[in-house]
Amino acid sequence: MQALFFFLPAYVANMSPVIFGKVSAFDFLRKPIDGRRKLGHLSFFGEHKTYYGFIVGFAGAIIAGFLQVFTFQNIPSLGWLFLFRYNFTNGISLAFLLGFGGLLGDLLKSFIKRRLNIQSGKPFFPFDQLDFVIGGLLFGALIYFPSWWHVVVLLLLTPLLHVVSNIIGYKMGLKKVWW
Repeated sequence: MQALFFFLPAYVANMSPVIFGKVSAFDFLRKPIDGRRKLGHLSFFGEHKTYYGFIVGFAGAIIAGFLQVFTFQNIPSLGWLFLFRYNFTNGISLAFLLGFGGLLGDLLKSFIKRRLNIQSGKPFFPFDQLDFVIGGLLFGALIYFPSWWHVVVLLLLTPLLHVVSNIIGYKMGLKKVWW
């Protein structure tokens, strides 16, 4: 539970673009981050990596960080969930880095998929499930790096959680494919 709670901002950053993908607010941000530029004949990231998704994901991570800080400061009975002492500065900074790193990890994975000529939306196991974990952990390490036991838990549980959340998103009509 500690590992999952610690990593909550990155999870929220990763899920927010799917959850809020159909919200029509800020449609002007639904432009591909790569500006439809190509490297050779292949796009950099693909049509589905948009400014809207990045901003929504990032905002979700920050909100999750606020909730973690609030929980740490106001619900002492849940103190066992925290891997270190959260104050406003380090809690929000960690959320910022976990979310930003997770989103960058996803962009890097998309770049690699395009280089391997794997179409957007097609499975790329296990990288579709672990891209944001690796990116989040690398950036989050600037504030705090969890124990290797916590990292192993994240690496083992995240693919399972990813598949389950994708199936739920598919059943709810938020995703076009179950993977």
